[in-house]
Amino acid sequence: MAIQWTPDLAVGIEEVDLQHQQLFAAADQLLEAMRQGKGRSEVASLLRFLERYVVEHFGCEEKTMAEARYPALEAHRAQHQGFTAELAALVQKHSTEGATAATVIHVNDRVCGWLRSHIAGSDKALGAFLADRRRPG
Repeated sequence: MAIQWTPDLAVGIEEVDLQHQQLFAAADQLLEAMRQGKGRSEVASLLRFLERYVVEHFGCEEKTMAEARYPALEAHRAQHQGFTAELAALVQKHSTEGATAATVIHVNDRVCGWLRSHIAGSDKALGAFLADRRRPG
């Protein structure tokens, strides 16, 4: 199953929404490479890219939250740290086991599922908080 960003996942922060679209595209590319049994180096390269990109994206989000004095910053940061650790474990598992069917399922269920639920929940809450702060009132 492909993972695609859809407009209902927009959080209303242009930079973050663009980054989310890129994360979805990278995750989809990773899933497709794994499904096609691409070489271990190609899948490893995509995993490393995703690992780096997530850290950059989370840093951007956390900077935005800190600047806005977002009250849920620490809880949101903890979610980011948990996902980063899970992705690092997946990279390690792939380096020892390769792109097994179990790894493909894990990526689809955990990585893609986490992206969807985190964006639809925590990130949209951040977007709503920032939009509320921008309203005159």
